[in-house]
Amino acid sequence: MRRLLPTSYSKIVAGLAGTGATVMVMTVPDPTATGYFTTAAGATRLTGAPASVVTALYGVGAGDLLTATGVTSLAAHIEGSDSSPLQAQVSIVRAARWLRSSSG
Repeated sequence: MRRLLPTSYSKIVAGLAGTGATVMVMTVPDPTATGYFTTAAGATRLTGAPASVVTALYGVGAGDLLTATGVTSLAAHIEGSDSSPLQAQVSIVRAARWLRSSSG
């Protein structure tokens, strides 16, 4: 069953392209992960944590951005309900920084 979708998908795209139409294929990013960004100052306002804590925990600089997921995770760490490693959340800041620089 796992091979059915890629095979069917390929046939559908090939069929559309065969008509001479311009075909654009893309994924749709999760809007809850990409639709909101805030600065370190915004994160401090939302979490109630001092800027020094936000900077120390996430390494968020003045030009960096956090997604809603990043802010939620930061808040959970600050209140102590999440003790998982923060390393994965750093990529959120870097991804947002890349998005910001590539958009103009």
